[in-house]
Amino acid sequence: MMKWKEMFNQKYKAGFALLVLLLMMVLVIFAHKNNLSKLQHSLSSIYSDRLVAGNYLYKLSHEIYKKKLHLDEVGNIYSEQNDSIQKIIHQYDQTLLTAEESSLLASLKSDLKFSNRLENQIRNSSSIQIKDSLESELGNQYDIILHDLDGLTSIQLSEGQKLTAESNRIVASDNITSRLEMALLIIFGVLIMLIFSVLKSRRVRTAPSLN
Repeated sequence: MMKWKEMFNQKYKAGFALLVLLLMMVLVIFAHKNNLSKLQHSLSSIYSDRLVAGNYLYKLSHEIYKKKLHLDEVGNIYSEQNDSIQKIIHQYDQTLLTAEESSLLASLKSDLKFSNRLENQIRNSSSIQIKDSLESELGNQYDIILHDLDGLTSIQLSEGQKLTAESNRIVASDNITSRLEMALLIIFGVLIMLIFSVLKSRRVRTAPSLN
């Protein structure tokens, strides 16, 4: 009776140990999947909210530089160019922006509207003296817009570096999780072998003698 009780206790302990290992493996697998999900989101954000957004800022800067280089031809600027700029602004506005980026973007929109008003005044002015004065003011306004764009580009670089660092941290964490998962699998396998070894040994000892 005592032997059966001892065997039951040992089996109970072994079963409990296996259950704990299984639960730990489930938690590790869940952590692994969670890390993969975070990494996927981080990489997606780097592409869609930083690389693509950075390209929009480059296009905007290019358009403003073109305007500044042809400042004496403001009267010939077609509305399509401003429409193109507004389209790029709208696309950039759809990306994920920080509070600082949203504030700078609001300033950029306001500065662009003011530059559009100056352009219209130059086109509608018949006085050369007034045109010269407005063109000088417009040139300064383009510089303000380019400064806004430089600020947004700097934030893009900073946020991109943060996302890259976060991705590296997730990868490092996942490497640890993978090693832990492998260690648990090895321990699980060794424990199974020990249990079968003990059971086999007990069967041999309790087997009836042929004599």
